[in-house]
Amino acid sequence: MAVAALVVADGERHPVSDAGSVSGGGGESLVLWWVAALWGLSGAASVESLALYRAIHRVKDFPWRKKGEVAFTAYLASVVIRVVLGGGLAAAFGASAQVAGPLGALAVGIAAPKIVEQFLRQGLAHQAVEPLPQAAPGVPAQTANASAQGGPGAA
Repeated sequence: MAVAALVVADGERHPVSDAGSVSGGGGESLVLWWVAALWGLSGAASVESLALYRAIHRVKDFPWRKKGEVAFTAYLASVVIRVVLGGGLAAAFGASAQVAGPLGALAVGIAAPKIVEQFLRQGLAHQAVEPLPQAAPGVPAQTANASAQGGPGAA
């Protein structure tokens, strides 16, 4: 591994390879956030390229030139949103050490819309949990909450 630079992370110096990965103390290889972002952008762009390829073959021309298909500006906006989402999510995964290499960051870019969908489902599922029961008159609220959670005073 050729060392391009040294990065100070967590108070320690780690060598950075030419590929933009940082070698951690335990031998694992982590991707720098900006390198992960580039791989994520590439993954998202590959999905959009495949979608455009399929659309061109379906209508035998650029889709925005055909009546009844999406307009160019709307198509361009959707591509920009998808690519930025893929890059941003891959950067977040890289910055939080959730991606160990370029292939992982590329996969995050490819799967970005589905990952966000799952995050939203999880968030909405947690909001749909039933509220804790109200405390009975004369019973302190903390005791009612502890009982509902199986704490002291639980039946």
